[in-house]
Amino acid sequence: MIPFVSSLNTQEEQDWVKALSSALPNESITPFSKLSKQQKQTAEIAIIANPNPDDLKQLPGLVWVHSVWAGVEKLLQGNATPNYSIVRLIDPELSRTMSEAVLAWSLYLHRNMPDYRMQQAKAVWTPLPYVPAPERKIGVLGLGELGQASAKLLKKFGFSVIGWSRSAKDITGVECLNGQDGLDDLLSQSDILVCLLPQTPETEGLLGHENLSKLKPGAQL
Repeated sequence: MIPFVSSLNTQEEQDWVKALSSALPNESITPFSKLSKQQKQTAEIAIIANPNPDDLKQLPGLVWVHSVWAGVEKLLQGNATPNYSIVRLIDPELSRTMSEAVLAWSLYLHRNMPDYRMQQAKAVWTPLPYVPAPERKIGVLGLGELGQASAKLLKKFGFSVIGWSRSAKDITGVECLNGQDGLDDLLSQSDILVCLLPQTPETEGLLGHENLSKLKPGAQL
């Protein structure tokens, strides 16, 4: 028996249970709300989708939790370290759609669209200086699956890309930094700053006044 623990609505939960049951025909996938007291005590594996952390606390025997969502920030709030291992979702489609969004908004800023939008509202049509993509440095905070996919796509479109992560990374064509000195270096160089950091106790407050004040004049987030 594997509990399915989520904050989804009833229909979404039923859809997930049906899909998981089809994919795991030898297992009994059971919504958290239908677990007996004994089942809550003996469950060792759970599949989750943005659950209420208090629900997981009612499963004291957990050793393995598989998240079908990319984010597991709620499980790490309060600086508490879970007693179970967390398996996170790596979805190529999510990486593709996120990197597309990062590229779209980066191009929006790169081509001065906010300024042109304000001009349009005033019926003003003044051309703004064009900056070639290689001369526009984009800093990417967070070099996990989403950050790496985004950095690579930005590089493919000709931008100068610099990335930062808590641990050292190596991405072809991307200057990768880590540590506080690396963060300071990235902030001081970035024309456009992209944040793809997970929300964890280690990253909370990272983009506060102190670090944002290190950005170069005119930088955009």
